[in-house]
Parts: sequence; structure tokens; C-alpha cells
Amino acid sequence: MLQVKTLVVIDIENERGALANSKHSEELQMKQSTELQIEQSKELQIEQSKKLQIKQREELKMEQNNLEKNLEHHLTHLTKDQINIQVTNEKDSDDSISPLTNLNNIATEENTSKKCNR
Repeated sequence: MLQVKTLVVIDIENERGALANSKHSEELQMKQSTELQIEQSKELQIEQSKKLQIKQREELKMEQNNLEKNLEHHLTHLTKDQINIQVTNEKDSDDSISPLTNLNNIATEENTSKKCNR
């Protein structure tokens, strides 16, 4: 009878130990699972951040290209407008001396007077 009680006590302690081991094992698995989820979350955030940076760079390049095209377009029109203004000024000033001709004449007169004074 003493042996039976001893066996029952040992069996109960073994079950408690097995239960404790099982509980410890579950806690360890949960901890590892949580750590794995955290690591995966960090990796996902890094990946998403890289994708966002790539997308933003592409958008900035597109915007820069558009701005360059607009600038080129405006400069082309500005140059055309300047040419048109010059042509118009030359047409309007057929009867009178153009500003460039006037400046040229003044410069020529100054050079001539300097030569004469020497």
C-alpha cells in the first residue's frame, strides 16, 4: 500500500512537472512567435519605406522633367517674342534711326574724335 501511494505521488509530481514544462514550452513558443512577428514587422516597414522612397524619387524626376519642359517651352516663346519685337522695331524704325544704329554712330563719332584729338 505504501508503494502504491508513493507511485501515485510520483505520478502526480511527474504530471505537474510535465504540465509545468508544457506551460513553459507554450510561453517560450509565444515569446518566440512575438519576437518573430516583431522582426517581420520591422522588415515589412523597411521594405515599405524603400518602396515609398523609390516612388517619391520617380515622382520628383517626373516633376523635374515637366518643369524642364515648361521652362524650355517658355524660353522658346520668350526668344520668339524677342525676335518678333526686334523685327517689329526694325520695321517701325525704317524711317528713323534704330537704337542700335544710333549707338553705333555715337561710338564711331567718339572714336573719330579721339583720333582727331591725338
